[in-house]
Amino acid sequence: MNIDQILEREVPNTREQAGSPEWFAQRVGKATGSGFSNFIRKPAVGRAAGSDRTSAPIPKFKKDYRRKKLVEMITGKCYEEDVNPMEKRRMAHGTMYEDPAIEKFCEVYGMTTMKVGAIRPDSDEPWADRFLVSPDAIVISGPDIDPENLPVVEVKNMGYLNHLSVLETGRCPEGYYPQVQAEILVTGAPYAYFISYHPFMPEDYRMMVCRVERDQNYIDEELIKGTISFLADLDRSIIKVNSNLGLDVCPF
Repeated sequence: MNIDQILEREVPNTREQAGSPEWFAQRVGKATGSGFSNFIRKPAVGRAAGSDRTSAPIPKFKKDYRRKKLVEMITGKCYEEDVNPMEKRRMAHGTMYEDPAIEKFCEVYGMTTMKVGAIRPDSDEPWADRFLVSPDAIVISGPDIDPENLPVVEVKNMGYLNHLSVLETGRCPEGYYPQVQAEILVTGAPYAYFISYHPFMPEDYRMMVCRVERDQNYIDEELIKGTISFLADLDRSIIKVNSNLGLDVCPF
């Protein structure tokens, strides 16, 4: 998919991401970003972490994440911005060094990137209306880059120990694998660059770039089906809450 096709599905006024009120508003009640690891049943552990296993279960629907989304559906407010400002500050800290990471990536690999905002899937299926990703950038030119099949970039500014773990494995951590595959799905990318960046490590140890290939079987069998299951669970929860309060059972 080329950059024009990707930008056709970009939500206006969200390119600053965590610095944009519209970006937070678009997240209300939707499955988004790093939240995917909270409800996808089988992240591809083997493919993400290099073990012999191809998949492994994670706890069924982490309750805190489901309840955060339930709060959003009830209040109409984004949990990270309006309900728990500590979450917003945490996100701001996490994005503080994204630009230096991308600049270093472009310098080292000879790439040119473009920042993008929240992007919707190109699908008429019901789940797609409640599915949103925000890649940190799209690679628009560079060595071996096909302008009709552009890769995405996802940056994580992790603590010392988690960053060191990426340096040791040379692979995208399993906890971020669902998010990266979701960005690949929505942008039509053939692969992604996952960047682990720590600004206070010595220069040679500051950045690890991991290429993550598109995993269509994982997208079809785990990511999309897991999202559909999670959203159905979320809808059952709001119906139950409203029923207990004697309200209209189905508000949507």
